[in-house]
Amino acid sequence: MARLRTQAGRGNVDVLLSDINMPRLDGMELLRRVHERPNPPEVIMLTGHATVETAIEAMKLGAYDYLTKPYRITELDALVKQAAEKRRLRVDNQRLRQQLARQTTTPEIVFASAKMQEGR
Repeated sequence: MARLRTQAGRGNVDVLLSDINMPRLDGMELLRRVHERPNPPEVIMLTGHATVETAIEAMKLGAYDYLTKPYRITELDALVKQAAEKRRLRVDNQRLRQQLARQTTTPEIVFASAKMQEGR
């Protein structure tokens, strides 16, 4: 969890891999905490004890995907790349929306010429 606080808190984590069963912090609780932060990373949950219930709960809590162990490294690699791309697109979308909002605000007129005054 210390690593999450230092890295995810700064927004420089794109994809977080988490086991569901961990010694101090349950993976589902970690998922909840991650999604309380602004601009959270995509989270891929891993487990050796898969149940339909935990998979559904993880997805409802915002997990990008849910993998059961043993998994193939190629499968995990593809998922991490897809999740990173999704986050990149989400971040780009937010940034572009903010830029657009700034550009579409009507600037305040500071000076009014004599021609502008005639129009009143």
